[in-house]
Order: sequence, then structure tokens, then C-alpha cells
Amino acid sequence: MDHSIYLGIEDYELEFEVKDYDKGEIAFNKILNDLNIERNIPNNKVVRFFNADRKRT
Repeated sequence: MDHSIYLGIEDYELEFEVKDYDKGEIAFNKILNDLNIERNIPNNKVVRFFNADRKRT
């Protein structure tokens, strides 16, 4: 779990590192399905920071 705080926003990201992409994809999707979490491919953390900064002004 990656946790960042910027501009008063708490930002979380689930990171899943594997050696074999295909096996990792299957395992990751199983975790999401088991926990009933919708898959969402977000902008990277730097883009989220700058988007949040733009919204403040």
C-alpha cells in the first residue's frame, strides 16, 4: 500500500509487484474480486498531485 499526503489530500495506491506479469495479473484480479474492489487504473501520483493543485486555484 502506497500512502501519500499532499495539499491536504490523503492518497492511497495498491501496488502489486511480480516477476511474471501474466501470473501476477491473475493473482491481482483474484484479490480484487475476493474483496469486491472495482479495478481502476489511476493517473500516476505526480499527475494526481498536479490535478489537485489545479483544483485549488
